[in-house]
Amino acid sequence: MCFFVLKRDVKALDGMITGSDEEAALVKAVRVAFPNSRQLYCVLHCQDNVRDYMTKTGIPQKVREEIIRMLFGTNSLALSPD
Repeated sequence: MCFFVLKRDVKALDGMITGSDEEAALVKAVRVAFPNSRQLYCVLHCQDNVRDYMTKTGIPQKVREEIIRMLFGTNSLALSPD
């Protein structure tokens, strides 16, 4: 994500909504630059991040699939209304 804005436009952007895969440095930078902005997370990217992390840490595939199902499948945490 890259912004080219004039100084007068920064105030207007402060209430914006941004989206990401929850990459920590990007989220922190947006919060610092635009403290009144809101952050949305892409469920597909979050799912990929969880899967990659579990693979790298050696969690067996059957366990990974069950965790992904509980987090992102039908009736999952990701789809919970609260």
